[in-house]
Amino acid sequence: MSFEGGIYEIKKRWVPIYFLITLTSIVMAIFFLLLSTKTNNEDYLGFSLLAFLVSAYFALNLARLMRFHEPKFKIVRLLVCESCKLSYEDVNIAPGDHIFKEVGTCPKCGGKLKIAAIYRVAIK
Repeated sequence: MSFEGGIYEIKKRWVPIYFLITLTSIVMAIFFLLLSTKTNNEDYLGFSLLAFLVSAYFALNLARLMRFHEPKFKIVRLLVCESCKLSYEDVNIAPGDHIFKEVGTCPKCGGKLKIAAIYRVAIK
């Protein structure tokens, strides 16, 4: 699992809590708005506005969390020939592969192939 995937798993646990806080603050905002109209007290309008702002904040965070998708990666190694400098990417990674390891012969000239780099590429 990648680092981003681990963070996503932790944040995913908070989805029900974000939803409940958003729903509760909307209900509180409506309650204070109705209370303000019934009692003609303008102090409740401030509470209503504050509750709406809290609900908007948690709703935006919930939407951002739901929009996030864990990126998928594949591990690639770059093979380079020592003699003719032919290079190409290979996805056949074996346990114990490391940089500068000889992995075979060049298909073009028959020279030694070495691993020049190992990295990950995002899958679209």
